[in-house]
Amino acid sequence: MHRVEGQVGEQDLALGFKFNAKGTIDCYEGDMELLPAAGARRREIAFNMIDGDFKLFQGKWSVEEVPTCPFLSFPFLH
Repeated sequence: MHRVEGQVGEQDLALGFKFNAKGTIDCYEGDMELLPAAGARRREIAFNMIDGDFKLFQGKWSVEEVPTCPFLSFPFLH
């Protein structure tokens, strides 16, 4: 799926300063990918700013869906 999104962001900084920026982001949502874990899936969303306040803003998000488990496991550190 392909779409263009308008984004506006604002953040309060130290000493009462505010930072804000705006941009138009071109997004491409990739196909769902099956992972080796039973029932786990992943989708990547690539983005690229085509107009806005920054010289360059691009990258990708990776979203994973993992089935719920009845227990938690933690890696053993040694």
